[in-house]
Amino acid sequence: MFARRTNWDRTQGRFAAAVASAKARGAVLTDLTESNPTRADLFESEALVRELGHPRGIVYTPDALGHPEARAAVCTYYAERNIALDPSRVVLTASTSEAYGYLFKLLCERGDNVLVPAPSYPLFDYLAASEDVVIRHYPLIKDHGFRIDIDALTRAVDERTRAILIVHPNNPTGSLVRRDEAQALEQLAAERGLALIVDEVFGDYPLSERTSDQVRSFAGRKTALTFVLSGLSKVLALPQLKLGWMAVSGPPDLVSEAVARLDVLADTYLSVSTPVQLALPELLRARGEVQTHVLARTHQNLAALDAAISRLGPECVVRRLHADAGWYAVLEVPRIHSDDEWIEILLDRANVIVHPGYFFDCDRDGFLIVSLLPKPHDFRNAVTRMLGVITAESGAPLPNEYTSQPADERALFAAAPNLTPEQTALLQTARDLAERAHRGQVRKGDASVPYFVHVEAAAAMLQGYGVSDVHVIAAAYLHDLLEDQPQFAPELESAMPAEVVNIVRAVTENKLDHGGKKRPKEDRFRECLERLLEASPLARRAALVSFADQLHNARSLVESEARGHALLGRLATKPHQKLRHLAELRNVYTLVATPQMLHEFDQAVADLARCVATFHAQA
Repeated sequence: MFARRTNWDRTQGRFAAAVASAKARGAVLTDLTESNPTRADLFESEALVRELGHPRGIVYTPDALGHPEARAAVCTYYAERNIALDPSRVVLTASTSEAYGYLFKLLCERGDNVLVPAPSYPLFDYLAASEDVVIRHYPLIKDHGFRIDIDALTRAVDERTRAILIVHPNNPTGSLVRRDEAQALEQLAAERGLALIVDEVFGDYPLSERTSDQVRSFAGRKTALTFVLSGLSKVLALPQLKLGWMAVSGPPDLVSEAVARLDVLADTYLSVSTPVQLALPELLRARGEVQTHVLARTHQNLAALDAAISRLGPECVVRRLHADAGWYAVLEVPRIHSDDEWIEILLDRANVIVHPGYFFDCDRDGFLIVSLLPKPHDFRNAVTRMLGVITAESGAPLPNEYTSQPADERALFAAAPNLTPEQTALLQTARDLAERAHRGQVRKGDASVPYFVHVEAAAAMLQGYGVSDVHVIAAAYLHDLLEDQPQFAPELESAMPAEVVNIVRAVTENKLDHGGKKRPKEDRFRECLERLLEASPLARRAALVSFADQLHNARSLVESEARGHALLGRLATKPHQKLRHLAELRNVYTLVATPQMLHEFDQAVADLARCVATFHAQA
């Protein structure tokens, strides 16, 4: 009676059974698989959702490929990236999943195959099976940063291959396609008569600075018939609005025929609601603020994850794999257990839910996937518990990194209980003030990274190192406010306790003299250094904030140089001067930092020194 294509195995898998069992015993679980942005407390979405109730949506105006204004709005979205698209070559769908369904219908006969990356999104198997299409995987090479194995992909093409599917950036690895890979893919597709289907839903969410060899987008490219997919589920972090799109490009005759056939397909369903189409111009104009919140969250949680791993020292048994963009982090763990066994151990002993790597077609055990969207306090605590369990289970010693600290300084690192409502409110107020103050400001070297990412990373870093003084954490959020956004000084003083304001003032360089002229960098540094060297509790607290600021900046400089941004040549502080300042600051940090913190600082400075040497050699 029923079609074989829908005869899926619906028995409860081991992962689902383990989660259900943990919940049944009353465990309070932290879900590090949560990827629904509407449940992550990221931003206020009511005003955006209310756009759907505008009277303009009262009259039903069906248009198979999408309302002209909505399709033009999609083109404007790409034009802001300097990509010119023709609105007549844009097709609206209710979701990217529906777009895949359209494309499998358009391109494939029953039994034809589509090449899909592994690791990748697990939904493709179901979408393809629903259209009687076969999925064939091509590998991403982990040891090369999950780059595409072009040779293996080429060998996978046969007479029944109709398309190559690319996820850019990949989910969950976060890897972006490089220019040489894109050229090889386009050449192969053009020669073999294949289409490229490129899923770019996570493209607006970089986790590291982009390099010049990374492809920004496949939209508008001409060599092969190309379908670029995206939509509001990720671009606006509002999946319930149910609107996606395809941007079709390539050889003109193929594009025209593809769009004409898609017109008939779309007219058969007419699934995109009129209200969301008519609201699309307004919705896309609002994406900047939404994406700032999402980027801040993913960067904060990524910094907390990295800090938690770093605290375990150079012999840490867990490795976080590099990601270029997206909402996920991939952790490589010891293969002393299967992925399912690790899931059960973490549920039982850490009360944490993570995804096993096989959910995303990882080719072996030893990978766990975590979302970067959960609330920072929950994420940080869950990651700490998870890493502790994995370390203990692997037989590695947990570091006792604070034993060499004097008793009065160890208090700064006391094991913090759950924050009180007042402490939580203080940190939230500090974070909100910092986000507003730095809104529109970007990091040097990559204008796609909001400056707020830096101050949030500094705060997360200190929390990750175990600093429990909420005044220090609040000051870390606000440490650049007086220097970069002095107009917010009155609000800082009215919203924050005196302890926080004093710490911020202690780490702030006074850029101008009494006459309003800019002071020499060396004079400003000396003055700030003297404040940090004072024998006072305030100086100790300020030194911790300075440590997080300088460590994150040093790491960012190293990463920037590695990605070819040549930032060292554009700094106000000369590279050799920067290294000398860091050496002098280390003398301050020995008074407050743990041995592990100092080790990581020394490592970052050594990496930076190598970059400076290369910079001078090239100059």
